[in-house]
Amino acid sequence: MQPVAFGNTGLMTPPIVFGSTALGNLFHEFSYESKLETMRAIFEHLPWRGPGAGSHG
Repeated sequence: MQPVAFGNTGLMTPPIVFGSTALGNLFHEFSYESKLETMRAIFEHLPWRGPGAGSHG
């Protein structure tokens, strides 16, 4: 999976982007183990690791 241009921002991102709002218990509280399992699966299968944002707005 090759990174692609993200509009005209100058950023390169993978064609698939994962949101991580749920990992912060914003809408539903997930166990630490469940969050860790989710992140392991994401990082195991993506060849490129990009930045994340703590909040928007």
